[in-house]
Amino acid sequence: MTRQTLLSWLVPVLVLSMLSGGLVLLFGQQEIARADELVDSQPLQAYQIYVDWMRWMPWQAELPEKAGVAALLGGEAGQALALLQESQALTASGRLALAEAHFQLGEYDRAEVILLGLYENDQKNLFLLERLATLKHWQGDFTSERAFLEEGLAQDPKNPRLLFARALLIAADRPGQAIPELQALLAIDPAEDTEALLAALERGTKTTSLSQQRLAAGQALASMNEWLLAAQAFEHSLELNPNLGESRAWLAEARQQTGRAGEALPLLERAVRDSPQSPRVFALLGLYWQRQGDMERSVEAYRSAVLLDPNNPVWRMSLAQSYETAGNLTLALAYYESAAQLDATNAELWRALAVFCLQNDVYLNEVALLAAFRAHRLEPENPDSLDVLGRVLALVGSPKSAIRYLLQAIELAPEVAAYHFHLGLVFLQEGQSELAYGYLQDTVRLDPQGPFGDQARRVLERYNP
Repeated sequence: MTRQTLLSWLVPVLVLSMLSGGLVLLFGQQEIARADELVDSQPLQAYQIYVDWMRWMPWQAELPEKAGVAALLGGEAGQALALLQESQALTASGRLALAEAHFQLGEYDRAEVILLGLYENDQKNLFLLERLATLKHWQGDFTSERAFLEEGLAQDPKNPRLLFARALLIAADRPGQAIPELQALLAIDPAEDTEALLAALERGTKTTSLSQQRLAAGQALASMNEWLLAAQAFEHSLELNPNLGESRAWLAEARQQTGRAGEALPLLERAVRDSPQSPRVFALLGLYWQRQGDMERSVEAYRSAVLLDPNNPVWRMSLAQSYETAGNLTLALAYYESAAQLDATNAELWRALAVFCLQNDVYLNEVALLAAFRAHRLEPENPDSLDVLGRVLALVGSPKSAIRYLLQAIELAPEVAAYHFHLGLVFLQEGQSELAYGYLQDTVRLDPQGPFGDQARRVLERYNP
């Protein structure tokens, strides 16, 4: 082949190759632009486009960051982390996304390092400030949290999340000052948590003692699972009145809830000495011994609470539970029954009585059936009431009625594995294996690592190997 012939053959090929390459690049740019438009509405579709074109256009250094951000927006934090770490030069937005990926994966220390680096470089956007405030809150560094919240509120003065977080901090120390904050917040965002905290603080301010107000605020914060802040409120209460045993007992509970259980018993013993007439102090002491597995001391403490406040069904219920754990079913039954009778309109107490009979296989016809029907009459739309009634009916020989109530429970709360498990057992007892297996398989699906899932798995292996 002559040189001229070779060139006449190569030139068209090269031209076509260049043209096709140019077309590929043009198409790629169009696809990336399309992904840019999709990233907010369909992030995972955008993510896939970015990843596909990373292979064809490896010189496009921004694609790993774009893909990582899209993955994060689509809920794929693991994929996002891998892509963002692969990126050679992240922008400030990319570093913020990297921090968020670490945050969502529970790698809070790494997230904080990145966020603080951005903050120190004057990248103080609202999202970053809110994340830093959250991390400081979890660490119990409330001074730093307050500073980040104030910076965020300077940017967005009516942000309900930041306003509520600030109100929590104020409530722990100055409950009265938190009330107008929460009232203003309710006008912006009428959330249940805000309303509940406001009501609790308003009740607390009816007492004249600031130490009592801080105690009430701590209890309100504890009910919201804000145990670190609650501990601070109890500490502040004790600063004003070191002999307020109830604040000390609640502080002991807060210590147990925040990984400092070793400090609880001395606090509780001092609380009993300071407030020997407080049933709540003895109840919290009973709860402590119950957790320790010392039922004898738990019973002793709860009995003291009942003797001091015999008309409170909560103490009787707690005493019943300790007697049950200790194996004294006779006294347990007596206190479950007396608790329910003291507050006969409380469906939860009647359900607890019925569940006690179910779990211990005692007095099903004599006690459990009546208690289950009482709970259902009081709360006919409560799926727990329907479930308990169905379980009792199944054991007393009324499987058809049991199935009807259990189906209603599942209709009201289809995500609760326990209801599916109980219905599966009834169908199994009735010889309706196909239906039983379906509900047992649903149980495993809904509770794959939990106790009901484990039980359902064992039943399936036994009856359908």
